[in-house]
Amino acid sequence: IVNESTNRFRDILNEMNIIAKQIEAVTSLTHNVEVSTEGVKDNFKSIAELSDQTVMSSEEVAASSQEQTASMEEISGAAMSLASMASELKEAISAFNY
Repeated sequence: IVNESTNRFRDILNEMNIIAKQIEAVTSLTHNVEVSTEGVKDNFKSIAELSDQTVMSSEEVAASSQEQTASMEEISGAAMSLASMASELKEAISAFNY
């Protein structure tokens, strides 16, 4: 009976050692998951920052486009005014030709 009990305790000890190694493996894997999660979190933060920069750049491009449109409208208005003055000048000069 003592021998049998000793064998049983050895079996229990062996099984406990196996369980301890499995717990160590799970702990290591959990740590790896934690590190990977931090990496993913950092990547999402970088993506968010890039998105913010893209939005700001898009807003700057839109503002520049609006300014260019306003400038083109001013140039168009000035060109029309100049054409009108040229027509008036032509009429005034034609009076001297006769």
